[in-house]
Amino acid sequence: MIVVTLQSEIAQVFNLLAVLLVFVLAYFSALMPQALSALGETDPLHLSGLNDSGCAALVRRMRTYRWLMIGSALLVILVGVVVSPLTDDVLSQPHVFEWSIPPTFSGLLLVDICLLAMLVTATVVVFRLSRGIADVTVRPRDPVATGLTG
Repeated sequence: MIVVTLQSEIAQVFNLLAVLLVFVLAYFSALMPQALSALGETDPLHLSGLNDSGCAALVRRMRTYRWLMIGSALLVILVGVVVSPLTDDVLSQPHVFEWSIPPTFSGLLLVDICLLAMLVTATVVVFRLSRGIADVTVRPRDPVATGLTG
């Protein structure tokens, strides 16, 4: 009886969760390519071709993306907080990791895995952006040696 009640509760929450996940995933997936593009501009060869104003603009862009990724991570955490009571209830059920668990349980656990993966990814990108900002701020002033002799 408890399993049926829990399944019904999860099914009701999935309606709200679907809307939340669409927005969180859309925000995350729209932001990620932009942040990775900015990170791609931090290689030494690209930096050597930038003047001071170009570097300053790149640093501003990366700081903006860092704040947006922090916001994305916070959204993921908030959705996780909404789902966590149900996840605790599901994980406290006996035999939850067998093949015969109800689909609503599996779906909820997959949502949790997706949220965790997005949180880890956002955290890694925030750290990479921070490192990229530091690299651009202390960029070498001399051109990078390419190994080619003229």
